[in-house]
Amino acid sequence: MAYQNITFPNPKDLFGLQKEVLQQTKIISNGNSEYRISKNDARHRWTWPGRTITKADMDAILTFISQVNMSLDSFNFVDPFTGATKKVRFDMGAFSAAAVAFNRQNQPIATGISDIVLIEVFE
Repeated sequence: MAYQNITFPNPKDLFGLQKEVLQQTKIISNGNSEYRISKNDARHRWTWPGRTITKADMDAILTFISQVNMSLDSFNFVDPFTGATKKVRFDMGAFSAAAVAFNRQNQPIATGISDIVLIEVFE
């Protein structure tokens, strides 16, 4: 996976931001006993639920998605919970948007977007 030293443009409205901690664990059993092996360090996943944002914010996100080739390249992300910079990639196969408000010239000014999901990657 390629890494690009650019930072994700965090949406301004952080209402509903969800942070998960993932720890991959393998369960091994021989029929009599069972034990667990941790496969790697814990990693984090952040999810912004779908909502309405301005067209300018949506354009910034679409431009960024194009720059990092959707889920292909990793990039920087500032965790709003801690302020720490993490290396992440998109953990989603698609991003969708729909115009929900128009100005008098019939141009979209507000857009409804799908969930945005980022997952931590390890170097």
